[in-house]
Amino acid sequence: MKNLILTLFLFVFPVHTVAQDSYPADKPVETAAIALQRAMIQAKTNLSSGEFMAHVDTLEKYLYPIPVEMNLVSLYLGQLSLNAFYAVTGNPKINYEDIEKALEVTRKIEVFHSMAYIDCAVALGDYYQRNQQAAEALTMYQEGLRVMQKILEIPTPDEYFLRKKIAVFHFMQKDYQAFVAMQEQIVPLTEALTGISSEMTITELGFLANGYTFVDQYEKADSCYSVCRRFYEQVGQTEQLLSVLRGQANTKRILLQREEAIDLYKEILNYISPESPEYPEILYEMAFCFREKGDMQYCLQIADQLMDVVRHDPEIHFEILYRLMRLYKLANAMDQAKEIAGLLTFEPTENEPVILSQIGYIHAVNGDYHTAHMYIDRAKNSVDLYLAAGEIVPGDNILDEFIQALQAIGDYKSAVDYYTKNWELTITFFRRDRSYICSNDGSLSRNVYAGRRQ
Repeated sequence: MKNLILTLFLFVFPVHTVAQDSYPADKPVETAAIALQRAMIQAKTNLSSGEFMAHVDTLEKYLYPIPVEMNLVSLYLGQLSLNAFYAVTGNPKINYEDIEKALEVTRKIEVFHSMAYIDCAVALGDYYQRNQQAAEALTMYQEGLRVMQKILEIPTPDEYFLRKKIAVFHFMQKDYQAFVAMQEQIVPLTEALTGISSEMTITELGFLANGYTFVDQYEKADSCYSVCRRFYEQVGQTEQLLSVLRGQANTKRILLQREEAIDLYKEILNYISPESPEYPEILYEMAFCFREKGDMQYCLQIADQLMDVVRHDPEIHFEILYRLMRLYKLANAMDQAKEIAGLLTFEPTENEPVILSQIGYIHAVNGDYHTAHMYIDRAKNSVDLYLAAGEIVPGDNILDEFIQALQAIGDYKSAVDYYTKNWELTITFFRRDRSYICSNDGSLSRNVYAGRRQ
């Protein structure tokens, strides 16, 4: 009833604006607007035909400038239809101010809710996103989806593309819970459109599996990966299969299913050559999995294979070199760790305190105190900057690694000083949040801060 009253109001009262001509009694704007919307729905791939352009010409003629006698229904119906056409065809004439005003007024009036309304809402959302207005962009995308769900009774490609746009938006905004929630709706929608075993459905299921790992739902991720894995094995798509195998192997590691994870890493190595950029990364992940399993013999065997790759490829990625150095350090293989440390070079801006401390420690253990002091001095400057900026929290290993390095060069006084700072920092957090459990070594038992920098 309220919609009917408002609609009648809009039909009766004219827009008060300056114009050059009178608005004809046969209302050509409404006729052209409705015809254009119907034509766009029927043939979205042929929007440059004479039929389309005749409707567009009519709307452009009567909407700019606006005649005195035109009522608001004619105005907003015409503006939504014309700007929807501009949006779909990428026409720079699109007027976002008109879209904004038309959507604001017609949002609760069902007579305006059409595919043109949806196209305008999405176009305005894209405009907001380009202008870094994230909240406004999301509101427009959700408005478009709300109307689409209301007017469309069956799943359509338009709904898929809009949901996909919203999911990507959530992911780019790092709202992974919202991303997963939307992706959980995209998968059954894709099944309805293309079939449960279609490549498109499996692709979306893979995205959902990745999303689950971001929100710590690893059992669900593992189940999704298994479905994707069977599909890609059947159709022989090696590239997609490798991506799924790696995701599932990492998920198995987190679930402490290390035997299955190691088998998956071995399967990946059967598919890729030693020259591929992924080869050293898979070797490292498998070696670390052996270490987590407590099998240091196999851990070092795999690490030595990775060491051979490093010796033949001095340009190998910095992150792999650091990880290998750390792996040898954890295994107390200091000769190999020192060899890797000698390959690590830093730009002046690269002052990661954990890496600097570890390199200093390795050189000190191997008796090269001059080099050790050089790295540990840089680590001290970096640690002090982190402390001053308040970027160290209990559970970080920044101070632990630095204290260990200070002890290795015999600077016990400084080690005690930084141990005291670590303890004071822990007490400060404990007083702020009593749910923390403080242990004798100054660490906290909650995992929320644990292992940020490994």
